[in-house]
Amino acid sequence: MATLSKERKFIAPAMKAPLALDLVRHYCMPDARFPVGRIASIYYDSPRLLAYRDKIEGDNLKKKVRVRWYAQPDQATSSDRVAAFIECKHRLGSCRFKHRTSLTLDYSTLDRAPLDDPFFATLPSQVRDWNDDVLPLDLLPVVCIRYERRRFYCPRTDTRVALDTAIHVDRVNRNLVPNANVPAIDLVVCEFKDAGQHDLPWVHTLCKAGFRLKSFSKYGTSVERLLNGGL
Repeated sequence: MATLSKERKFIAPAMKAPLALDLVRHYCMPDARFPVGRIASIYYDSPRLLAYRDKIEGDNLKKKVRVRWYAQPDQATSSDRVAAFIECKHRLGSCRFKHRTSLTLDYSTLDRAPLDDPFFATLPSQVRDWNDDVLPLDLLPVVCIRYERRRFYCPRTDTRVALDTAIHVDRVNRNLVPNANVPAIDLVVCEFKDAGQHDLPWVHTLCKAGFRLKSFSKYGTSVERLLNGGL
């Protein structure tokens, strides 16, 4: 059963990352289980990029499909198989919920193969246990996005906080977006989860540092820049 949660995202230029890290460390404690991790996600869409168009048109009902893994290149070799997750993330207004299925996949293919490799097109069909959430049949991988995430816990508000830095695109499906320049995502994202019922007493300090509350999607931003020549 998916759990409903709320998110708020504060965005700033990437140069603000060290300042944001100092602020979050001052007010929060590192996550006890996964304080730092490298995340890689391959986002899926229809050939007409309908999920992206829902995003830019402001539709309150959104659905995003991705394959995610926690990349540790210094630990994995070409012969390794690693845990990965197929996720379908829904947005209902300001609320989110997510379905997730775990898979064990070949690391070398997952982490390095071009996105037009048939391996990626078959992954969504391996979902079997989302009885109330049917995935479209025409999904194709569009883009792979990587970033570093630091996780924290705010004891004053019982809120989880994530700081995402070094966000970048490393692969693009050239069959869907041919001749595109790979864009730079020169942003840092501070995300508050399960924060919908709480005032966040130190957010004004984050705003003074140059962060702004925005609706933000790594996938939406990446595709927008791909379609606009990398800008």
